[in-house]
Amino acid sequence: MDTKDHLTARASGPPSGHHLSERAGAASIEESLQATQRMLAEAQAIAHLGGWEYDFTDDRLMWSDETYRIFGLDPATFTPSHESVAARIHPDDREAVESSYQAAISERCPHDIECRIVRADGVIRKIRARGSTFYDSKGGPLRLIGSIQDVTDRQQMEERLRSSQLQLATALELTRAGPWEYDVASNLFTFNDTFYAVFGTTAKEVGGYYMTPEEYARRFVPAAEIPVIKGEMQLALETSDPDFSRELEHDFLYANGEVGVLAVKFRVIHDATGRTVRTYGVNQDITRFRRMEQELTLSRAMSAAAVECSVEGILIVDKDKNVISHNNVFQEMWRVPKWLMEWRTDEALLKFVASQLKSPESSVARIEYLYEHANETGHDKLELKDGRVFDRDSVPLFDDNGQYLARAWFFRDVTKRICAERTVRESEENLRTIFASVREGIFVMDPDAGKIVEVNPAGCEMFGYAREEIVGSDVGLLSSGEEPFSQEGALELMRSGLSESGEMDWHCRTRDGQLFWAAVAVQRAPFRGKLVLLATLRDITERKQAEATIAELARRDALTGLANRRVFVADLRAGIARASRSKDYLAVLYMDLDHFKDVNDTLGHRVGDLLLKEVASRIRKGVRDIDTVSRIGGDEFAVIASSLTAPEDAAILAEKLLSALREPYEIDGAAIRSGTSIGIATFGADSADEDALLAHADVALYRAKSEGGGIFKFFTDEMDREVKHRVSLATELRSAISLGQLEVYYQPEVNLNSGDIIGLEALVRWHHPTKGLLTPNEFIPVAEKGGFIIDLGRWVLAEACRQARIWLDMEIAPEFVAVNLSALQFKTPQELEKDITKALSDNALPPGILELELTESVLMQTSLRNSECLNALREKGIGIAIDDFGTGYSSLDYLRRFPVERIKIAQNFVADIESSHGDRTIVRAALGLARELGLGAVAEGIETHGQLMLLRSWGCREGQGYYFARPLPAGEVTQLLRTRHGLYAVKDEASPGGEGEGAPCPEGVRAGRPSHY
Repeated sequence: MDTKDHLTARASGPPSGHHLSERAGAASIEESLQATQRMLAEAQAIAHLGGWEYDFTDDRLMWSDETYRIFGLDPATFTPSHESVAARIHPDDREAVESSYQAAISERCPHDIECRIVRADGVIRKIRARGSTFYDSKGGPLRLIGSIQDVTDRQQMEERLRSSQLQLATALELTRAGPWEYDVASNLFTFNDTFYAVFGTTAKEVGGYYMTPEEYARRFVPAAEIPVIKGEMQLALETSDPDFSRELEHDFLYANGEVGVLAVKFRVIHDATGRTVRTYGVNQDITRFRRMEQELTLSRAMSAAAVECSVEGILIVDKDKNVISHNNVFQEMWRVPKWLMEWRTDEALLKFVASQLKSPESSVARIEYLYEHANETGHDKLELKDGRVFDRDSVPLFDDNGQYLARAWFFRDVTKRICAERTVRESEENLRTIFASVREGIFVMDPDAGKIVEVNPAGCEMFGYAREEIVGSDVGLLSSGEEPFSQEGALELMRSGLSESGEMDWHCRTRDGQLFWAAVAVQRAPFRGKLVLLATLRDITERKQAEATIAELARRDALTGLANRRVFVADLRAGIARASRSKDYLAVLYMDLDHFKDVNDTLGHRVGDLLLKEVASRIRKGVRDIDTVSRIGGDEFAVIASSLTAPEDAAILAEKLLSALREPYEIDGAAIRSGTSIGIATFGADSADEDALLAHADVALYRAKSEGGGIFKFFTDEMDREVKHRVSLATELRSAISLGQLEVYYQPEVNLNSGDIIGLEALVRWHHPTKGLLTPNEFIPVAEKGGFIIDLGRWVLAEACRQARIWLDMEIAPEFVAVNLSALQFKTPQELEKDITKALSDNALPPGILELELTESVLMQTSLRNSECLNALREKGIGIAIDDFGTGYSSLDYLRRFPVERIKIAQNFVADIESSHGDRTIVRAALGLARELGLGAVAEGIETHGQLMLLRSWGCREGQGYYFARPLPAGEVTQLLRTRHGLYAVKDEASPGGEGEGAPCPEGVRAGRPSHY
């Protein structure tokens, strides 16, 4: 049978043969498919590329075999899911991977991210995952298909490649350097001509090819660099590492004395015993390279600054339409989200920008045209939907060869300019209407010709001229003719008004010769296509007359009618002149009311003002007509007593005034007592002028008040010495911080039941170079009066917080560290709160470790702003305690109003509780008050065992005093804190006072504060 018959027979054979043929074909296809799958799997394995697919319909994640291998997981035991895969992502990368995954679904952007995974065997590998989302016809996600590739080896190879490139670059640099050799045995360098060429010299000029290290340093190394180079060479000589080598840069000296930068590389040679016998190295002059590098850095910084500081929005797009640069002004003008700018694609950015335009089609078409025509520039105007208007300019950018690189777009917001132009047009249209409607006189003047070109009806009425008489006249028509308002200089005077803010006063004359004053405001304005001067005149004659009256009133204190300080100083200067001629005595009596603030705080400012008026009346009645009485300010008064026959006359007058002012005042039906303190200074050699007299009287007043008030004191030489001492001390104290003379001591506060240290109070000490250790009482008043208590308080606060941080790190910190605050610090509550926040932040301290101690007088002076500051500090967890409780003007009201946590009972009362029934009563009352208000109570100044036992029996839990410890330096306190216990032995014995056990005072918030550790 021939071939044809054989094929026919096969074609017409029985059915079973036909089925076998089909099975064979299917088997062949399946084998081919399996072979393809094996090849794909092998290719994935070779490329470390795995496949994955997530089906959103049935929430199923499928992996290829290579994906399992990449993760080091067994398909038989691990089922991939969103959660199980997330658990294999490195914890630091999970958030970024999840964000990319969600963005791929919701924002239809590619899923492409590199991250770290933790394999099943614990090994961390770097992978790159990519994927694309497919959606159904309704826009819902169907599948997310992607690949995963292990890129760990690739990244390691890239790192090695970069390292090799760096080594190659170093080698290329050093091939053009000057070689050298140092022989340890001979202590000589060996150089060649190439080496000397680096320094700009020759072997002949320096005397040969050999040189000692000292000669080399003298010739070629600046003095500042010698220690560094010596140190490097010493390391080379001492090293036992056979592979030791060094690279460094340092300044060097050219032969002509100029300074350059040298790159040095060297390595050592050891002998058989491992000792360094020789060093080989090369030097390269990199001065030019470093200067170019600096210039390039500066140039880039200047360019970046110029772009960023531009008032125009700038966008640069390369030839592939990728955004390569922009400034913040562009992003702010177009309100572009940060994520969109990070995409760097002009297409997405263009869509976002176009959506804000009124006519996006024409704008987009213009952009596309300019992209297609690289050589053209462009300028047009863009109107935005929100009403803004931008000018847009575009220029192409080319390289040095004329090749197109990018296109720069510049945007300027001209909305205000267009609005201004519109306003100008409207103002010109409305000018005539304004002329006819306003009551002020308006004159339009030509600044070049000096003529009046228009006037409104009110201006004609003001001067009594008809319009025709004014228009065309000189500007001098408006002037009185009296200097400096001459008719000839009127125009220049008007022009000078342009530079003044507001109005200037102008002296005018009417048609019938009457003089009057007008307030003139001059400005430039467009009028009939020309810039003119627009002068508006308002009659102020009545105001001028009132000012003359006010001038006299300005010499008097508005409340009391007495002479004010300015008049007082002038009269004192005149009185001194008369006294120096007549040889009569003259005295200044400086007076200050005692406890006037209490009157204001308790009865109100209205009653305080009435009291001041009554005091002024009594002083006037107590002096002679020739004497000057003045209210200096607040509750301070002064008297100039002139033509005295002897200094004793001033004392008689002072006693008379004290007696009169000591009597009660009947105000609003209430009897008010307010004494006075007086300081007296007499004119003489030591008080030669008004400033010295006032200063001396003030010093004497200070002494009178410091001795309890209600008396008078003459200024004496002793006072002068005290003042000079305070001034000297103040001068030294200003520099004490910078000189390191101040130190913070700490006095423990103790649990009276256990003897444990619960807190420390920070107390500053001054190590004076000649006076020894000074306590706060000796210099804090000087700091307060000198005005630098705020700087001192800020330093103490910072130092206490710094030390608290040290104790915290040592895990021996007390519950709190207390810092005292001055009243002056509370005058600027915002600055105080900022200082406290900074001190805590700088030392990473928990707020609860800090306690602020304030006296009652500070709280009594606290304003609303201060109160808000205290509340803010307390809300942060900072403790507030009242120091020296009971010594000020105690008030239950401030304990209620302010966030006080503890009161510290003043040591004045504690000192005599063993012998004084009154002090015992006061202390027990204070403890009871604290207990009822839920406040902690601390007894200050405990010095005896008897005091301790009494206080414990009354329920006082916390105390402080020399019985436990004096204020100590931080080092000694640290030793106490290490033990924490045993400052005294706690004994369960009856109180020597025997007045019964008191309920314990609450420990306040501190008992519930968390540990600082």
